[in-house]
Amino acid sequence: MSPSGGEAAITDSIAATMRRYAGVLNALPPRSRVDNALVKAIARAHRWKRMIESGRLASLTELADAEKINRAYLYRILRLTLLAPDVVEAIVDGRAGGEVGGGDGGGAGGVG
Repeated sequence: MSPSGGEAAITDSIAATMRRYAGVLNALPPRSRVDNALVKAIARAHRWKRMIESGRLASLTELADAEKINRAYLYRILRLTLLAPDVVEAIVDGRAGGEVGGGDGGGAGGVG
């Protein structure tokens, strides 16, 4: 009971999308959106890094030739191996919408 003698109300809010199905309004939880192309690029970058570190290929140029890709593309994708683990986890989980990097434009910050 509240001090005034009436009932106390507790309110909370959640992110949801409202959809109408067969005349009934339903609240749907927010969907995570996994960027499959980015997930594949991260996996490819780590595979290439392992190939270089294992000594199977002597140089990045040799790797680019073996994979039949441009060296500039190889270098760009390899930089994904430098992402912080929490950022990679957010990308894989589909939580990396716009909040990765803190959203301050300065490149600093963490996830969310």
